[in-house]
Amino acid sequence: VKLVIPIRNVEKHVFELLLEYLYTDVVPRNRVELLAPLFAVAGHYNLPQCQEQICTIVSQTLTPDNAALVLEQSFNYAYPSIPQSDALRTCVVDYVRQNFAQVSVTP
Repeated sequence: VKLVIPIRNVEKHVFELLLEYLYTDVVPRNRVELLAPLFAVAGHYNLPQCQEQICTIVSQTLTPDNAALVLEQSFNYAYPSIPQSDALRTCVVDYVRQNFAQVSVTP
């Protein structure tokens, strides 16, 4: 008998990162573009330590080149029902404010 547990509304790559976190207690740093969706999934599954790690990684890895993408994602993956949903967005907005001259001229 094969048991299938459907996981809806989570991209495969994001769920793989979540599994990696669950096994290691470490958020992978090599996929910055997936951190916002991972943040939302971590909130959905009530993993505040994972969310805290993501905010730390984002604050350390933001650059003028990726800030706009991460900011957009922080809005796309913010859900009122998810605890700390606005924490990631706040982190990115603070970076953009402090580095607006550089961020505003990136394509």
